Amino acid sequence: MLRPLSFAWMTRDNGVVTNAAPRIFFDSNVGSHANGYWLVLDLSLRDLAAIPDLRDGMEVILHMPDELEMRATLRRGGLEDSRPWDFGGFWIADPIEGTVRDLS
Repeated sequence: MLRPLSFAWMTRDNGVVTNAAPRIFFDSNVGSHANGYWLVLDLSLRDLAAIPDLRDGMEVILHMPDELEMRATLRRGGLEDSRPWDFGGFWIADPIEGTVRDLS
């Protein structure tokens, strides 16, 4: 069951509500809610490259356009997470429980 997204992470900037956390494209087929989502797709990499202070533990918003979005925490994937075709250096987003928002 999808639960409503908490808007505690939103802030006001000159009277306009803006997201305080960076938004990153993801695909729910590349990972799982229990083990995290691998941010290895071209659109995910583009969004990650645009974040100047990218770091472990950073809170972000994962989004699949017209489907869903959720808050998540980033962590660096290592060799223990990699597959033979992977270079062993990538970002994984661990969903924050209770923050999934259905956009469909």
